[in-house]
Amino acid sequence: MSAILIAVAARIAAALKIANGNSEHETAMRLLKVSEEAGEASADLTAKLDAVARRLGTTGLPCTSTAGQTEAQ
Repeated sequence: MSAILIAVAARIAAALKIANGNSEHETAMRLLKVSEEAGEASADLTAKLDAVARRLGTTGLPCTSTAGQTEAQ
């Protein structure tokens, strides 16, 4: 599967190079766009993992917050 994705990405990059050129500015804009998309994917994955943790009743991390705890706890 990854070999197919690499080939598709190479074809897309070649088409962009023909349409938009290959200047330093264009390369920088593409890099920023890829970084933005990676950030969105990371945020989505984090949200999904948090939802799973809430369903399971655990976050897997030690609780350091005392919010909502009473003196007896």
